[in-house]
Amino acid sequence: MTNVIPFRRKKVVETEPKKNSPMGASIKMTDCHLEGNGIGMLLGDGVEVDMDNTQFVNNGAGIVAGSLDDQFLQILKTATATERFKFANELSGIVGESDTQKRQELIKKSSLGQKLSTVANVATVGSWLGEVIEGVSSMDLNTVMQTIMGG
Repeated sequence: MTNVIPFRRKKVVETEPKKNSPMGASIKMTDCHLEGNGIGMLLGDGVEVDMDNTQFVNNGAGIVAGSLDDQFLQILKTATATERFKFANELSGIVGESDTQKRQELIKKSSLGQKLSTVANVATVGSWLGEVIEGVSSMDLNTVMQTIMGG
């Protein structure tokens, strides 16, 4: 068995790199205030950030570098066997709910939502998991379920 978790990435559109950035993208932030977000800043691969006098306050996570999918899957991988069983049962109930508002409430109340909220706030977790369930995420539901079950 391998420790590599398979996942599908969204199609990346090639763009011309900025002249001053060897990695391809650069962000300059001055006097910014990021407060009350699930994630203050989510950075993709190869993004350089230059910050001056920038504050991150009361965010679920200040800066997450890389894929949010990867962050959530890592949290699920570290769950105990008992937690995994509970998460799988909760996810089965959440998937069965067709009303988006009710589904968000189920996610918010679930131990699965609470566990994933160690990376981002529950609103971000609910949005991500909702997209996985609806099939519009770069991550498919089968992969999440396999990760929960330790596969």
